[in-house]
Amino acid sequence: MAQQHHLTKLLWIALICVPIFVCMCVWAPKPRFTENLSINELVSSDYFGHTSGASLERNNWLASELRNLRERPLKELGENALAYRFIWLRSFHPPLVVTAYFPDKGESVLCSKTLVSELKHGEKEPLRRDILKETKITLTAEQAAKTRQTFDTSRFFSLNCYDEYTRPPLIDFEFAGRTYRYFHGEGPSMKDGAFWVMEGYDHGTHRVLVRQSPGEDAVKQLATLLMNLAGAAISSSYTPAQPLEQKDYVLAQSWNTNENSQLTAKIEPKSPSNREGVLTISAGKRTVFRFDSKYLFPTAISVLENGNLATQWNTAAGGDEFYHLFVFAYINGSVKEVLHTKSATLPEFAFTATNSDKQEYPQRKIIVGNASWADVLKRKLSSTATVYTWNAKDKRYDVQPNIPWEKRLQR
Repeated sequence: MAQQHHLTKLLWIALICVPIFVCMCVWAPKPRFTENLSINELVSSDYFGHTSGASLERNNWLASELRNLRERPLKELGENALAYRFIWLRSFHPPLVVTAYFPDKGESVLCSKTLVSELKHGEKEPLRRDILKETKITLTAEQAAKTRQTFDTSRFFSLNCYDEYTRPPLIDFEFAGRTYRYFHGEGPSMKDGAFWVMEGYDHGTHRVLVRQSPGEDAVKQLATLLMNLAGAAISSSYTPAQPLEQKDYVLAQSWNTNENSQLTAKIEPKSPSNREGVLTISAGKRTVFRFDSKYLFPTAISVLENGNLATQWNTAAGGDEFYHLFVFAYINGSVKEVLHTKSATLPEFAFTATNSDKQEYPQRKIIVGNASWADVLKRKLSSTATVYTWNAKDKRYDVQPNIPWEKRLQR
């Protein structure tokens, strides 16, 4: 009797599971043949199939960048080749792709592609257009063997697809107009920087690894290896773009100082290929002040109500000193730097009412949050702020440190 009951349970399980398995086989998404499709017809699933090991939230973006670089899916290599492709997507630079091909028959090849901005040649053309720069070099037998050995030693196809910043949620679905998303632990927090995507294709087996601004992990080491191999080719293929008209790159501001001197302030790039800024202040055709930002990129320039000149800058990557504010004053016939702040959050310029000779007039404070870059990544607000108020008598800024954030706008 017990044996018959057991057989009945197995029969029911088979009746339930077999149809489900058949449906999954019939309706499972099948990779389509892409060899005859144009670049513009390719979609993200053509590049990153369900067998690649990575469920990429940003796969549409990655596929778009690959199409811009005229890259084909690695699966088109078939089962007769090994290939590794590194995709470098940076915040302030054009994308870069380096691919190493190791066919079963024939020479091993390394290809690199990037986009170079060519500036407009006429008034009716777009501000700039991206030109594809491609290089191809043949690897020596020694280079090919060493590269393959390095990837084999790293056990590339067994590495984790994600890091802590790119790991997808455990649960992610929508129901009744609401999105339900749950991560393991606290979940990934975004950080500024670059995406490092490494693909591996080994005779039909596809693997995708994604990192965001990684440390010295295996993916970064492998990507650096490919970039070093392609380094000479990349540098020799890069042609610096011609400069735009000055007005397209310069931040300019007329400056009528408190001493009734009419000056002109300009921030210009150091060179056509280097966007780091240099501030020049002139009286007519005579330069009276020059300031080299040293690795900072200008974002804004303005004259404050107290007659001082404020300039805002960013570094190339995030951090506790991401935002820089330099304020200059014209004192006794010369330009002087009177304030320099560094912070992980944008400074605020807030008007508060002060009393002078029984007459209310606006006085703008400069408020800099004391949050760290780690707080910014976790979307935590600053708990305190440093407040700077211009002291016209002493020609300097008075500093109030560690003001509670909710009281920063009070007098």
